[in-house]
Amino acid sequence: MQNLNNVIDKSKLLENNVKELEDSLDSALFEELGIKKIEESNKTTSKLQFTNFKKLIKWGVEFNLALGGPDEIILSNLFENVRLSSAAHINPRTNYETISDESLISFLPMECISDIYGEIIHRYEGSVSASKGYTRFMEDDVLWAKITPSMQNGKCAVAKKLKNGFGYGSTEYHVIRTDSKKLLNIDIAS
Repeated sequence: MQNLNNVIDKSKLLENNVKELEDSLDSALFEELGIKKIEESNKTTSKLQFTNFKKLIKWGVEFNLALGGPDEIILSNLFENVRLSSAAHINPRTNYETISDESLISFLPMECISDIYGEIIHRYEGSVSASKGYTRFMEDDVLWAKITPSMQNGKCAVAKKLKNGFGYGSTEYHVIRTDSKKLLNIDIAS
């Protein structure tokens, strides 16, 4: 029994260490981006409430509904605060008109995206004709999981090194496309 209690105590200590590390990473990131942290509200409500993906700021419905809106939550002294929809296209239409139906393109089901490193870890190929019913995307698009728990686990990646510059994959992806190859003034890594 003592060994079990020791293991439980050790796991609690490790959990606390992880929480402290996460907090220090958040603080370092906020400092680097010039963002002043706003404390989350513990306000609860018994009414049914909704949040819109385009207005999503942080995981957790309570956080997104607690304050006045996205313009008041994350303010940076270094970067202009703009809505994602003004800097990128969300779930844009992707046409494969420049390649034939028999051409091979990348096929990326959800398991191909790392929830640890935020990158594509496996690649498959499929024909353009096989892409019907899947989410379509192209080189440099951001693939972002939209279903729990994948979204909360950080399943997202920049679509790089796609076969013939195009791909298709899970219907559980949001596709975010920017025209300028820059998002928030940070170059998308090659």
